[in-house]
Parts: sequence; structure tokens; C-alpha cells
Amino acid sequence: SEATAPAATGEANKPKEKPIKTPHVLRSNYSYTQFYCEENIYKFIEKVHLQKAIDKRKKEADKKAKVNNASGFDKVFAVFFSSFEHDRKTEIENEWTSVVPMRIHSADRKGIHFQMGKDACVTWDYHVIAVMRDEKTKNWFVADFDTKFPTSPENDLAAEKKSLLIPAVDYFRQTFTFTDLIGRNPPPTRFNPKKLQSTLDTVRVRVVPADVFLTYFRTDRSHMLVKKKGTEYQEPPPTHPIICLLYTSPSPRDS
Repeated sequence: SEATAPAATGEANKPKEKPIKTPHVLRSNYSYTQFYCEENIYKFIEKVHLQKAIDKRKKEADKKAKVNNASGFDKVFAVFFSSFEHDRKTEIENEWTSVVPMRIHSADRKGIHFQMGKDACVTWDYHVIAVMRDEKTKNWFVADFDTKFPTSPENDLAAEKKSLLIPAVDYFRQTFTFTDLIGRNPPPTRFNPKKLQSTLDTVRVRVVPADVFLTYFRTDRSHMLVKKKGTEYQEPPPTHPIICLLYTSPSPRDS
């Protein structure tokens, strides 16, 4: 829908939204390998989940001691974005067509990388992020290792000292939209913003609770192999072992 100017009273006189205080989760404390977003998020959630268990035990101890020191995240999810559709009868392994356009992202070697003014943008074939809720403030945050979104209000901090987390409301408002670019003359990129916005309508989202994700997620990285070469990767893989362990129980890990 078209944007309308605020009335003389009302929207124009609304007080500015109070900035959301972002928990200081250092990016440098987590492993990252470009183009392996699902594994980056797996290792991130794995570490957060471990801390969650520690916080739970601490909270129980604090309760006994009648101390209120609530901290950490009480809800954590892995979120998948894809526009891939398939018929299981005709599906071909590691072959699919999916487009997920996202704004304020970095992709310095692969992907369809382009600029919109000062904003970097990219279209992935799929993408994975983490979404979590701060137990104390009940605010939601996003962890996305591939975004250029300003993750911390302390812009003078070195990158390794900035928080990895982004307020979810800001992330979704400014990552999945191209409407403000429609109608610009000349177009800001060789891409058609109207088509990009239309493509977003085909993107589907799957939200997976952390304990389920950690229990059932598997990858053999075969989708990143160079076709017809067998063992050569398109991009260097993570140094940690492949997440492809066998399990004997369908029960999720303790949360």
C-alpha cells in the first residue's frame, strides 16, 4: 500500500520509539563460515542452549536463595527462509530453484550481490537465522551472521566488540522490504524493486524450536559440492565436523 503523510496531529506528534536495549552477545564468541548459514546458526544455538541450561540451574539456585537474577533467553528458534517447492516424486537431490531477496546483507563472492544506495543486498537460494526472546525484558532479537545491519548503537566500537543481536522488529522491518524503492527514477539498481518485492511474496518461513533443531538437523554438505567433481567444495567448509550424527532416541534435548 502507498505511504501516506502523517496528520498534523497524531502520527507526527507521536513520541519517538524508545530504543530497545540489545543484550551484548559478542559475535567473536561464535564460529562463522561464509555460505554455511545453517551450520553457523546450529553452532550458535547449540552454544546459546548450553548457556540456557546453565542459566536455568542458576535461576533455580537464585530462587532458593530468594534472589531475582533472571538472564539469558527463554525462547530460541531457528528460522528458515526459502521459496523452494517440489513434488517428492520428481525431486532431484541438491537441485532446486529458490530465491530469497534480502536487504542490508553482504555476499562478497557469491550470490547476486548489488547495491541500493548505501545498503548492500543479496538474493540467497535460502537463508537461516536465529530468533530469540530475552527472558528479562521479553524483547525479541535476531542473530544473522550475514547481515550488514548495524547491530549495536555503540557505532564507535570495533566490530568484534559489537553485539551480534538485532532487535527483531528492526530486522524484519528493514531486511524484507523493497517498497520504498519502487517508483524511483532512475531505478536504484539493475534489479526491479517491484519484482523483488513480488518475489518476497513467494518466500515461505519455517520456525523450528531450538531443541527440535539441535536434535534433528543434519547436513552432509553435499549441496555445496562442485557438481561432477565429487569431493571439491564450491566454498571452503566449516572446520567443525559434519553435523550428521546418528541418534537412537526421538526425544529432544533438554531445554
